[in-house]
Amino acid sequence: MDPDALRELLAAHPAVAIQPFGTKRGVLCVRAGDAARLVADAGLDVAEDELEAAMAELGGERLRLVDPDAAPTGPTRFKGGRGRTKPAGPRRPRKGPPLQDLDVFELPASIFGG
Repeated sequence: MDPDALRELLAAHPAVAIQPFGTKRGVLCVRAGDAARLVADAGLDVAEDELEAAMAELGGERLRLVDPDAAPTGPTRFKGGRGRTKPAGPRRPRKGPPLQDLDVFELPASIFGG
């Protein structure tokens, strides 16, 4: 896919840009699924790897947002005190979007006119 055509497509749809967590300035994110949907709605037939290559040419990087529920709970190395410890209760089942929906492209904000 032509990177200039992708730049025009993203600039025409600034609503797909989301502000990333943290303090990075001059960077916006686009969900990978939203970018693929935009390209498909424009009538272009582009494979996922071609889309990723075009995003890379625009200065983008593909990232997977971290799932905070996947972090270990409780101490990971040492048990701590003496005696019997209370067993951990059952973990809640993970609720939220499927992991592939957590993939984003981090792009310079200048692409969206910002």
